[in-house]
Amino acid sequence: MFGVQSDKNRERDFNAANPKTYIIAGIVFTILFVASIVGVVSIVTG
Repeated sequence: MFGVQSDKNRERDFNAANPKTYIIAGIVFTILFVASIVGVVSIVTG
């Protein structure tokens, strides 16, 4: 998710953002990941 970037850009991103943003994004991406896995499995076994 973080990608490859310079130290300057990484520090800017982490200093400017609220930790809640990263927590919420992590939860959302986890839910989407699990839902996509469940969807693929149901298609394959269906």
